[in-house]
Amino acid sequence: MIRTTHFSGKNTLICVLLSLLTVAALLTSCGKQEADTQTAEYVTWYEDVTSLPLAPIIRDYVIDINNPAEVAGFSDHVFVGVVAGKGETEYLTDGYDPADVEQFGLAGDPYTPYEITVLENLKGNLKIGATVPVVKAGGPTEDGQYLDLEEGDFMPEEGQTLVLFVSVRSDGALIICSGKNNPKLLDAADAGADYKSLDVYKTIVDACANEIPFPIEMERYTAPAEYLE
Repeated sequence: MIRTTHFSGKNTLICVLLSLLTVAALLTSCGKQEADTQTAEYVTWYEDVTSLPLAPIIRDYVIDINNPAEVAGFSDHVFVGVVAGKGETEYLTDGYDPADVEQFGLAGDPYTPYEITVLENLKGNLKIGATVPVVKAGGPTEDGQYLDLEEGDFMPEEGQTLVLFVSVRSDGALIICSGKNNPKLLDAADAGADYKSLDVYKTIVDACANEIPFPIEMERYTAPAEYLE
C-alpha cells in the first residue's frame, strides 16, 4: 500500500495492521481505479463528523474498489452491524525505517479500534448478536491537527448501522479493509427506514451473491470460534 499525505510528506509502505502485510500488499498496488458505471449508486462520498481538516491518504488498488462484487470477493466476511463502541486511536510505524523514525520523529499511521454488534451476515458466519472487535485504518493524526483518511472514507460513530467488508488477520483479529466504499453507511440515505429497503444494501447483497473472486490465491484465516456460528 503506497501511502502519501499532503501534510506529513511521508511516502511509505504500510500494512493494514501488524502482521497483515501480505493482505495489504495484495489489496493496494498500482492497479485499477476506474469506476464501474453499473455500480455508480454504490459510490457515495461522506464528510467526516469531526471538524479536523483532512490529511488525505493516496492509494491505488489492485481491485476495482468501486465494484462491490470485487470487494466482496476479496473479503473474508461481509456483514451488517451497529457500532457499539469506538476506542482510542493507536499509531503504528510498521514499514517505516527505524532510523528515520528516530531521526525525524515520524508520527505513526493511525488505526482505530471499534466494537461492532453483528446484525446479519452477507458473507461468512459471524455470530448474530455478537459484538466483534474490528480495526480500521485511519483517525486523527498523532498531533491532533488533522484527520488522516483517504478522501471519501469516514470514521464511523457509535450507533451507526454499517455494512463492513472485513479481512481476518493471521492471529484471528478482524480488520476493515479501509478505503472509500468500506464501510458503507446504511442509515444516511433514508433516516429511520429499515436498512433492507435501501438501494445500497440491495446492491451489496447482490454483490455478495455474485462476488468476483480475487484472481491470485492468498492465504485465508479464520476468526476466533467465540465470534462464529
